Amino acid sequence: MGHSCKVYINRDYVKADGTSAIYLRVTVDRVPKKIPLNLNWPLSKFSEADLCLPRNNHDKDYED
Repeated sequence: MGHSCKVYINRDYVKADGTSAIYLRVTVDRVPKKIPLNLNWPLSKFSEADLCLPRNNHDKDYED
């Protein structure tokens, strides 16, 4: 039984303020499930290694 979990950002849909939704993709036995995290993040602050970068010095969402 294989499994994986990955955080990804929806690069296909960018809101007017420049942010996109962040999702958690969980795959169990080759069946993927997309779980919305109800969090929007600027594309410019999301690295190619699928990491969220802080938007400012005291970013509470980044700390969480």
